[in-house]
Amino acid sequence: MRNKLKPRLIQIISTLTFSFIVLSPSHAVGWALSYGINNLAVEGARPLDRAPDGSTSYTPGVQIALHGKSDSAATFQQSGYFKVFVDWDQDELDPDHIPIWFMGEYRGKMELVSFSQNTSLKILLDADSKANTVSSVERTVKLFAGISAEHNTKSFSMGLKTSFGLYFLEIDDDVPKTRGYVRDDFRNSELAYSIAADTQFALGDTFKLSLLAQTWRASGEWLENQYKLQLDYDSNDWVEDSTFVVSLLRSEYNLSIYQRSDISVPILPWNEDTLLQAFIIVPWEF
Repeated sequence: MRNKLKPRLIQIISTLTFSFIVLSPSHAVGWALSYGINNLAVEGARPLDRAPDGSTSYTPGVQIALHGKSDSAATFQQSGYFKVFVDWDQDELDPDHIPIWFMGEYRGKMELVSFSQNTSLKILLDADSKANTVSSVERTVKLFAGISAEHNTKSFSMGLKTSFGLYFLEIDDDVPKTRGYVRDDFRNSELAYSIAADTQFALGDTFKLSLLAQTWRASGEWLENQYKLQLDYDSNDWVEDSTFVVSLLRSEYNLSIYQRSDISVPILPWNEDTLLQAFIIVPWEF
């Protein structure tokens, strides 16, 4: 366990350092902290004492995060967050899992062409990272640049983006070893492209509903799909300038990329996970 913990600490320190450099006070005026609860569902998990037929496993936990967002008047719009999750790991899908994991996101945008007051074409820079999940994602990194077409009004927005960049996914070694796989089988790193569509609706004065679908593809096959549903509530009555968020994020992974011809079973018994979150974002004077 100590051998696993040291790389985790190095990773969290390096990710936080990067976040602070990119979203430094000279570039961002809005900082916030969030606190909440979460539950990671893994469908098709291997047979458990409470689920001998191999049905869904649930891993509840708590989370804390740092958020940053640039001024709305800035030419280059930036936003990002870094989250730390602490799990109550009951099912032990990974027999040597450390119940702390991480997730981060960075978004950068700049207007390229304006077609009207509400419609524009933008260039974008996206970075996403996730590490040490109970679903055996050891580490995933996505670094992409591209363009997005957007239409935004006060009550409705929609966008379509396409981007190109680096896709990296490493699977934790513990479960694959029990299925005959070796260390050289755990990683996939390649140039890829991504297509995403999103929309957001205002539901009255205090609620916003957001939907997102995104795919990453390379060499004529899909690598990963994500679907996100999020409801934001203006919780200023609870805490000044705060936002309460409930979100559902489903991730699907193409494990056929890791399949060995001499092994009859896939590298993992499951190929998807669903993260349910409920958290409140409160301003932080940096």
